[in-house]
Amino acid sequence: MSEQILAPISRLLVTAALFVPVAWSAAAAVADVKVCLEEHAKGRISGTAKVSDTVDDAEELLKTIGSYFGMQRDISILSCGIIEKVESWAASETEITKELGSAGIKPGRFIVYNPTWVREVIGNDRDQAIFVFGHEFGHFVQGHFFERREVARYMKELEADQFGGCATARMKSNWSSVQSLVSRLRPSKGDGFYPSAEDSLSVVKKGFESCGGNVISMCRVLENGVASWGFQKTIFKASNWRGGGGNQPGYCAEAVAELKSSYPNASEFEVVTSDEVERDTCTPFRCIERKYSCTINVKGKPTYLEAACK
Repeated sequence: MSEQILAPISRLLVTAALFVPVAWSAAAAVADVKVCLEEHAKGRISGTAKVSDTVDDAEELLKTIGSYFGMQRDISILSCGIIEKVESWAASETEITKELGSAGIKPGRFIVYNPTWVREVIGNDRDQAIFVFGHEFGHFVQGHFFERREVARYMKELEADQFGGCATARMKSNWSSVQSLVSRLRPSKGDGFYPSAEDSLSVVKKGFESCGGNVISMCRVLENGVASWGFQKTIFKASNWRGGGGNQPGYCAEAVAELKSSYPNASEFEVVTSDEVERDTCTPFRCIERKYSCTINVKGKPTYLEAACK
């Protein structure tokens, strides 16, 4: 995400990487981007990949973000497994001809991402995907590769963060989801190259609010109620034949206690039905025995309803 100038061999080319530690080698990052683009130019990498199973195709998502700002940019987005995370890269026709003329790479603007990293970090969260690619889009919009390439990297990161915040608001994203991503990926303290989580969140929030977003934090807690269960199982339990003194509620309570021992991670045990059958073992005398049964729903791993945090 932040601009990096290449070593002498490729002094005029620039790259940007998403939340890459300072120790990460700029030259190595650019070399990986070059390899990916060369492979794409040779037809060995075709198209893009989905961000996740339930999130839009990455290229379509980027186009959607651009459309919200009325921008038509020559930005191509490619998936490539050798990239560590997410990186931006750009070069003019003059620079390409001078430095990489034999590689088959065309001039333009590119976002190259590792789909495995994106899936592991973002999962199925479309809002977080919008911020990641909105941030990368922001580097191009803010002229970080050409017109304003001399701006300090720290400021470029903050400007791209703010643009990412605006993008998520325009696309009706949930603030708490964006807040969670930035908090996880930014360092606790700024290092002069990358801003701290606090500083990033400040400008992301500013961008989010300026573009119509609502920053009321949303929470999923027990008090909100359950939206769904991670697992749910219906279990039938039956007693042996028993003499007098028993009843259905008593046996069902006994059955629930037994299931709590068998399912220690479950959080809800609901008796759905109960029944009993009777027999007389010493007719014509009255020697009554009863067998009790219960159907119990066992539920665990709840996902709580989302509501404004208190």
